[in-house]
Amino acid sequence: MKVLFQASILHREKMKDAYFRIVEVLLSEGHEVLGETVSVGVGEIKSRSLDEKAGYIKRFKKQIVDCDLVCVEVSYPSTVHMGFKIAYALQKNKPVIALFKVDGQNMGFFDVLESDKLFYEEYNDENLEVVLKNGLDFVDKKSDSRFNFYLPSNQVDYIDEVSKKENLSRSAALRKVI
Repeated sequence: MKVLFQASILHREKMKDAYFRIVEVLLSEGHEVLGETVSVGVGEIKSRSLDEKAGYIKRFKKQIVDCDLVCVEVSYPSTVHMGFKIAYALQKNKPVIALFKVDGQNMGFFDVLESDKLFYEEYNDENLEVVLKNGLDFVDKKSDSRFNFYLPSNQVDYIDEVSKKENLSRSAALRKVI
C-alpha cells in the first residue's frame, strides 16, 4: 500500500524519534511511504514562495488521491493544517490512522468524530509499533470496495433467491456466493 505520512513539522525535532519509528514500521510492513514530514525543515517551508506553496497543495491533493491510507501523528497539531489534511483524506474516502503520544496534546474533537475510516489511538514509547500495527489491521479490515456491474437475468434471479432464502440483502447474498 501507499501510505501518506503527515505530522507537525514545527515539532519535528521534539518528535523525530517517533516520526522515524512510524516510517520504519510502515516500511517494514512493506508499504511505500509518501510525504515530506521527515525530509523538509521548517525553514525551507517558511521560505517557499506563493507558487511553491500552491505546488505543495497540489502535490498533497495528488498524494491523497494516489495513496491507499493516510497516517498522521497528531500529538502536536499546532496549526489547522493537520485537521484540514485529515478531513480532506476522509472526504476522499481514505482510511486515516491518527496517533498521538500519551504526553502530547490530545485533540478532543477526535473523540466525537464519527467515521468508520478513522483509527485514533494513543501510544507511548513502549507500544508505538504495536499501536501502529493495530491501526494497519483496522484499515485492512475496513478496506472493502464498492463497485457496480451488470449480471445476466438468470444470475440476478439466483442472487434474489439466495437473498430471500437466507434473509440477506442482495449485496450480502452476492458476497456469500462469491
